[in-house]
Amino acid sequence: MRNLYLSLLCTFFGLTTNAQIDCSMLGMAVNVSDTDYIKLYHSGPYLLWPREHNVIYWDITHLQGGLIHQDTTYGEDAGHMGFNHTVPLSDSMIVSSIIMNDSVLDMSTGNVYPMACQNIDTLYWEPDTIIPGSILYRWEFVGDINVGTSVLSINENDLEGSLALIYPNPATTNFIIDNVPKGHGSIAIYNIYGQPFFATEHINESITINVENWPTGQYVIWINQRPMQLLSVIH
Repeated sequence: MRNLYLSLLCTFFGLTTNAQIDCSMLGMAVNVSDTDYIKLYHSGPYLLWPREHNVIYWDITHLQGGLIHQDTTYGEDAGHMGFNHTVPLSDSMIVSSIIMNDSVLDMSTGNVYPMACQNIDTLYWEPDTIIPGSILYRWEFVGDINVGTSVLSINENDLEGSLALIYPNPATTNFIIDNVPKGHGSIAIYNIYGQPFFATEHINESITINVENWPTGQYVIWINQRPMQLLSVIH
């Protein structure tokens, strides 16, 4: 599927720009939330003109990488996408969206015509409202503001080479994050309920993290503000 996205980028060239929008201005949010149904909102189609040129490619997977839902939305209403699922409320989902418009200037890359931005974030079943005797929940994004990044300049070799190594997994006392891309280094780790357990910035290419006092369970490792891998902690 990634190869399809990258090949499609080459076809989106065309009209003179009439707007200046940076990928970091585009984000996703949960619009409707039920136990087995989620409707997502993407701000891009309401910011990128001409609106009829908007296309969004959606991928929803579980944390092990299995596909839950795929969709493609078009035009002015491309920012609304709903899907049913059977994911247990104790698990999470990773949402990836790539919005493309062939007539918008992307200031982050200097491309004068096409624009293609990717957003990635993790959905989890969040405690939302406390009422006497119970707690109400809803599906929500872990990352709060999921900033978009341009994918126009990404090539396949750079993408493969940027993947960090995380081992051992499962971990009992320590685990290592290795091969962190040079020039980067923000790492954040959440449990599957969105609670933070670790965060750091400006690290070297490798870091060792102690998990002896972490509860047994699963954790999402974010590298450079993207959910990269699921870590299992066992004792």
